[in-house]
Amino acid sequence: MADRPSIDPVRAGATPCPDLNLLAGSAEERLEGAERASVATHLASCADCRDAVAAVRASLAPEPAGRPSRRTVLRWIPAAAVALIAAGVALRFSGGLDSPSASTDARLRESAGVLGRAHPALFAGFRPLGIDELGREPSVLRSGAAFAAYPQERILERRPDLRWVSEAGDSPWRVRLLRQTDGARLMDSETTETRFALPDSASDLEPGVAYVWEAISDAATGRLEVRAAFSVATPDERRSLEEGFRIVDREFPADLAGLVKAHWAIRREFLGEAERLATEWVREHPGDPIGRGTAEFLRRRLGRSEEGP
Repeated sequence: MADRPSIDPVRAGATPCPDLNLLAGSAEERLEGAERASVATHLASCADCRDAVAAVRASLAPEPAGRPSRRTVLRWIPAAAVALIAAGVALRFSGGLDSPSASTDARLRESAGVLGRAHPALFAGFRPLGIDELGREPSVLRSGAAFAAYPQERILERRPDLRWVSEAGDSPWRVRLLRQTDGARLMDSETTETRFALPDSASDLEPGVAYVWEAISDAATGRLEVRAAFSVATPDERRSLEEGFRIVDREFPADLAGLVKAHWAIRREFLGEAERLATEWVREHPGDPIGRGTAEFLRRRLGRSEEGP
C-alpha cells in the first residue's frame, strides 16, 4: 500500500507528521478518541502542522457581520482539497496569488530564524517575503506605457544589458548611462529595441559605483521615459553573497535551500540572482505556490511577462 502524504517536520527528532486527512479532520474538529489525542499531542510539538491546521480553521471560521464570508468560497471544496490546504498546498482564489503553502512558508520562516541565530553577521534580521509582499504590485518606475526593468538595485555583472518594457512598438529610443555621483555621461546611444547591450567601446562598470540609466522615446502616443538606478556589487558584497549561499547549501536540504537563497538575495537587493534561483527552484517544484509566487513576483519586478531571458 502506498504511503499517504504527510508534512515532513522541519526539526530533526520531531514525531512523524500525521496523515493529511487527520490534519484536516483536526481543523474541522471531526476527530474523536485516540485519533484526536494523537493529533493534539503532535500539534503541541510541530509548528508546521499547527500552522496548517490554524490556516484551515481560520478559513472556516465565521466572519464578523458585514464582511463577506470565506465559507462562500470554501463551500464547494471537497474533503481532499481541505486536506491539501492542511498540507500547505495552495487553493487559488479568483484573481489572486495562491494561498501560501503552510509547510513551505513555515519552513522558510524557521530557516531564516535558524540562520539569524547561527550566523548573525550575515543573516541578522533576515526574513523571507511574506505572502502579502509576493502578491503586491512591484513599485517600478513607470511612465505611461513603459517602465525600467533591468538593471535595478544591485547587480553582479559589470556589463549588463539594459532592458525596459514598452507598448510603443518599434519607436526609436535614446539610451544614456550616467554616473550617479557627478552626473557624468558614460554612454549616449540610440536603438529601436527595448534591450540594449553596452557597446564594445564602453568600459566595464566599476564595482561599488552608483549608476543611472535612462531610455527616452518621442513615440506617436507621446513622450516615454524610463529611468533606474543601480550599482555593481563590491568584492566584499559579492563574497558576502557567495558565503551566504554556501552556508544555506550546507545547512539546509536541497528541497528548501534554493528558495531560501532566492529570498535572501531579494533582501540583499540582488534581484537578478534571486530570479535565477527562484526560477530554478520552481522547475524542480512546479506545484509549490510560495515558489511560484516568488518567481512571479521577480518576473513582474524585472519586467518579464513569462519565464525566460
